[in-house]
Amino acid sequence: MPVHFLPQASDEMSAAAQFYEEKSQNLGKQFITEIKNLTTLIEKIPTQGKKVRAEVRRRF
Repeated sequence: MPVHFLPQASDEMSAAAQFYEEKSQNLGKQFITEIKNLTTLIEKIPTQGKKVRAEVRRRF
């Protein structure tokens, strides 16, 4: 099951990565890498995580 982000969420992640990168070199890249790792895990095991609504699960 592919993971999709709303445009607003993608914009927010990009802004957060830029913010982190300004605070510390490579921190923004590490942030994006963690997002990608978590996205991959969600795609592999979509039923894991706390069920929030019918087809929505939270995984942090």
